[in-house]
Amino acid sequence: MWSVGTCNSEAAGSRSVPNSPRSPGDELKIEDVTPPKSNRKGHRRSKNSEMSPFVREKTLTTPDHRSASYEGGVVNCLISFKSMERARSTLEDFCRSYFMFHNMDVHNPIHVFRYLPLLVFVESYIYQLDEQNEDQLCFSALTGDSKPSCEVSSEFASGLGKDPFAGLRVVLQEHDLLTKRIEDELMNGLHYWHLEHILCTAISAKEEVKADDVVEALRLKSFDYRVLNLLMYGLRNEPVNEAHFEFLSISELLVEMADDLYDYEVVPITLYHFWTLCSAPV
Repeated sequence: MWSVGTCNSEAAGSRSVPNSPRSPGDELKIEDVTPPKSNRKGHRRSKNSEMSPFVREKTLTTPDHRSASYEGGVVNCLISFKSMERARSTLEDFCRSYFMFHNMDVHNPIHVFRYLPLLVFVESYIYQLDEQNEDQLCFSALTGDSKPSCEVSSEFASGLGKDPFAGLRVVLQEHDLLTKRIEDELMNGLHYWHLEHILCTAISAKEEVKADDVVEALRLKSFDYRVLNLLMYGLRNEPVNEAHFEFLSISELLVEMADDLYDYEVVPITLYHFWTLCSAPV
């Protein structure tokens, strides 16, 4: 597991990387070595009523959302290597499809690596929560659990914890990057996982599935792309381009629909060929 810790500037230390290979159970603590806020091009922590020069919109300050996972100026977020592997394809797609909207060249290593640590951390964090949700779905399928939507939602919330995005939120707050729009997208992510749980439970129980729930789930599914996109605006000190953002939101919906249609087409064909191969005489 990777242990990622962010510290206040006063507590920031040096990084140490062992020379010997790490075992799967080892943990690596990466401390934030960001310079003091006063040295970051005049950037200072904003109050609720002030505008952040980084994102040019109101930011959410740390005291308003600080959770129990934040103790003594340090928050530890464990991210599995599996989550980082799963996040790789999404990050590659994001760089190829979204960098152009930020006047960045995906073929330029400087552009790619400049914001890579934060992008990898955010996407891996989201994938880890998604993996936990999938584990709950598999458990429900194995136990044959089919409960009303309200009960499923309640169990889901307790399964991922009271505040699943607490660690991610603190990291973004420490860098003055958490805005109301990013917070809303994180809540959209929780809503999507709720809907996914409800829809899968209904399908397993052979119950009717509401078309509105399916469409809403498709609309919310790409919330991680929107979070990354909003972060890019903040990291580059740019206002959100609403025309680009709306265009990409429509594109995301179409891509999700195409992916689902592709899955529905390929899986039956693959199963058919597999069955034909198994049935063929030796």
